[in-house]
Amino acid sequence: MGSDFQRAFVVSDLHLGGEDGFQMFSAGERFERFCENISRDICYENPTLLLINGDFVDFLAEPGARCWNPARAKDWLRELFGRQAFEPVLNGLRRFLSCDGAQLTIVLGNHDLELALTEVTETLTGMLANNDPLRRSRIETIFDGCGYRFQVGNAKALAAHGNETDGNNFTRFDELRRINYELRIHNESAFSDAWCPSAGAAFVVDAVNKVKRNLPFVDLLKPDEAAVSAIVTLAPQYLSLAQQLAEMKAASIVNDLRRPASELRFLSSGADVGPSAKPDRLAIERRATEYVRNPNLSPDDLIYGDWEGTLGVGEWISRLSNSATDLANEGISWIDKAGNWVGDQVDQSKRKFQLRALRSALHPYAAVNKLAQLSSSDEDLLKMVKGSYDVVFAGHTHARRFAQRRSPTSGKTLGWYINTGTWAGLMSVDHATLQNDDRFGELYDLLRQRDRNALQQSRWFRNECTVAVMQTGYAGCELSLKEVDEQGNLVDPELAGESNQAVIA
Repeated sequence: MGSDFQRAFVVSDLHLGGEDGFQMFSAGERFERFCENISRDICYENPTLLLINGDFVDFLAEPGARCWNPARAKDWLRELFGRQAFEPVLNGLRRFLSCDGAQLTIVLGNHDLELALTEVTETLTGMLANNDPLRRSRIETIFDGCGYRFQVGNAKALAAHGNETDGNNFTRFDELRRINYELRIHNESAFSDAWCPSAGAAFVVDAVNKVKRNLPFVDLLKPDEAAVSAIVTLAPQYLSLAQQLAEMKAASIVNDLRRPASELRFLSSGADVGPSAKPDRLAIERRATEYVRNPNLSPDDLIYGDWEGTLGVGEWISRLSNSATDLANEGISWIDKAGNWVGDQVDQSKRKFQLRALRSALHPYAAVNKLAQLSSSDEDLLKMVKGSYDVVFAGHTHARRFAQRRSPTSGKTLGWYINTGTWAGLMSVDHATLQNDDRFGELYDLLRQRDRNALQQSRWFRNECTVAVMQTGYAGCELSLKEVDEQGNLVDPELAGESNQAVIA
C-alpha cells in the first residue's frame, strides 16, 4: 500500500486544453480557490493528498492535435499553463505544493498520454514545483497504468482512471514503455512515429475536432455515443462518422487479435484473454470486416466460440443504424433535394423529421444522475479490481457515482466505488426534456447553433467540479462526494434524497 494520509482529495478529468472558444475546462479560478482552501490546514501532522486521477491535460483538444504527438507535448504544456484560462490551475497547485505535508499525485489518463514520456514528465513537474527541489519531492506521477494505491487512516483505496476496460480507449502500456525507452536511449523511435494509441484518440482527432466548429456541443454532450447520434441526426452529411467509428473499433479488435497470446490485453468485459483462450482469429477478423460493411449486425454476430460476451463491438455503435438514423438519413435526403421552392414548408418538415430523429437518438442516453446507478463501464472496471480495497476511485466517463461495491457472485458488500466525474463542462439531456415538446424544441434549436457560449448558458449545461474526500474522523474514515462552489468551498451536490457520504470503520 502506498503513502498514508490524514486527508485525501480526489479529482479527475480537468481536460486543460483546447483553442479559445472550444475549451472544455472553464473553472480555473474555482480550482485555484479550492487549492488555497485545502492548503490552510496542511502540516506534517496532517498530511494531505491531492490526487488528479487522469486526463489532467487534454493534448487531443489542442489546435493541430494528432493522436500521438511527443515532439509537441513539452511546448504545449508550457503554452497551456501560460493561458489565462489555465494559469490559475498552475497557481493553485503551486500554492498547495508549498505546504509541508502536501502530496500531489497525478495518474495518467487517455487524453494526456504524452505526460508519460520522461522529458514531458520532467517539464510538467518542473513547472508545478516552480523548479524548487523540495516542492518537486512532493509530486508523484503514476504513469505506468497500474493505478495508485494509498491509505487514509485504516481505509485502503485504489485510484484508476477508468479507461482500463474501455475497448475504444484502452492504452497499451507495453508499447508506451517501448516508445519511452527508444526516445530516451536513441532520441528517436520509428515505432512512435507510426503509433496510434487507441481508436478513441483517432476518432477525437479525425472526427470530433473537425465537427465541433459547426456543432460545438460535440465534446460537451456525454456519453460520446449520445453526441455521435445527435451529430448524425442534425447533420446527415456526417453520417460517415458512424461508419468511421465502427471501422476504428473493428480495427482495434483485429489488431489485438493478431498479437501473441502472451500480449493480449483485458477486453472491456474484464475477461482474461490469455493462453487458455483459443479463438479462431481469422473467423473473428472476417466478422469484424463484415460488421464494418453491415453495421446492422448485432454485436453477438462478432462473437466466436469461447469468447461469447467478450468481443462486443459496442451496442451503441449498432444503435446508430436504428430508426433515428434512418429517419434522419432517408427523411432529410429527399427534403433537401426538393430545394428552396417549397420554402418554409420544407424547413418545417425538415425540423419535424429532425425532432423525431433526435428525440429517438437521445432517448437511450438520457442522463441518469442517480449516484448509485452504475453504468456498464463502472461495472466493467469493478470486475477488473480483484484486490481488497475499501474504496475504488475512477473518472473517465465524466459521470459522478457514489455506490457500494458488491461481489458479482455473492452480492457481498466489498466497499465503496466513487467516480469523481469531471471538472470539464457537461451538457446532459434529462427525461423531462425529452417528454416536453416545447423544452425539447428549445434544445433542438440550441444544438443547431454554432454559439458555444449559448450552450454554456443553457439549462442543460453543468459545471459540477466534483471532489471525493477521505478524511480521518472519530468513527473511522469519513468518505464523501462533494462539489466545489465558486469560492472554492466544498458543498454537498443537489441530490434527490441520495446519500453522498459514508463512514469506513
